[in-house]
Amino acid sequence: EDQPQVAAAPFGIRSASAPVEEDNKVVRNQAVDCSLRGDELPGNVGTRHTIRCPSGCNTERVWGSGPYTDDSSGCAAAIHAGAIPLNEGGLVRGVKEGPLKNAKASAAHGVESQAWRYWPRSFRVEKPR
Repeated sequence: EDQPQVAAAPFGIRSASAPVEEDNKVVRNQAVDCSLRGDELPGNVGTRHTIRCPSGCNTERVWGSGPYTDDSSGCAAAIHAGAIPLNEGGLVRGVKEGPLKNAKASAAHGVESQAWRYWPRSFRVEKPR
């Protein structure tokens, strides 16, 4: 099998995977770095993104305990939610959601999240199907 080509993603995120597909409100297999925030991914409520996170993203900032504020690191939120392992990284799906009220702080899987009273946009993470 051919190795993936490194290419610039349409929204400025480094890609080391197959080309980004924006079909049916889904972006698939976009390789990102640990600092990618939910608000950096395009789309409105309901838009799904499948991204490939590297390992070791537990030091990035996260607010909430699922769903997460959209200024949280997508990869750190994925680790916190248990969707990917801290020491391996991997594919995770993020789904854009609406306002988040009274986001709770918690510690899980090596990531500590912070509380936040209200944020206008959020996302949830899940393992891709």
